[in-house]
Amino acid sequence: MSASLALSPGSAHADCAVSHTTEAERISAAYNDADLIVTGTVSAIEHHPREETGGLPLDVATVVVDTKYRGDDAAGPVVSVASPLDTSLSRSFVVGERYFFAARAAGGAITWETEIQRWSPYMDDICTPTIETTALSPSFFTALNDRLPATPVPNHQLPTASEQQHAGEDQVAWSIPTSLVAGLAILIVGTTAAGAAIWYRIRLRRSQEHRRHR
Repeated sequence: MSASLALSPGSAHADCAVSHTTEAERISAAYNDADLIVTGTVSAIEHHPREETGGLPLDVATVVVDTKYRGDDAAGPVVSVASPLDTSLSRSFVVGERYFFAARAAGGAITWETEIQRWSPYMDDICTPTIETTALSPSFFTALNDRLPATPVPNHQLPTASEQQHAGEDQVAWSIPTSLVAGLAILIVGTTAAGAAIWYRIRLRRSQEHRRHR
């Protein structure tokens, strides 16, 4: 596995991207070094600031996978990939962008690398072969599939903001009848109690009048 992140924060690996100058070299680097090789779209990015005990801040991307070439059973249909920040090797992901991911397993001899495992099983930086799929030609995936047969991942759509809003409205709509039933029950009980009180007063008044006329 690549040791590009086994560096102190702020340092750089001067030739980390040299082997990715052609698509063939990018495929070879992914084949030799990556633990996770998939294509997928970033649906969300969660930021984790630097902890008081040290380490690095992280961006953890949630990736909706559409095709898997390599990865354990946990790799799909949604995986998370962490990118350490505040280093010269930091990689930025964009929500809604589709990527070819060739990430490494998180963890290692370096303490802060091991800590990444708490947030994501995989880590990425500018030294990996990861790249936007729009920057790749169709022949890239043909050549990749020759070395690592692709496994399509069943479509998995995370709920959109609009869908989440509609779900919330549905919950409100279903809650209205329940609240009405409760209100009616209270009204009925209150009406019954008031009727009983009036009936009791009428009975009491008639009894008193009856005594006076005796």
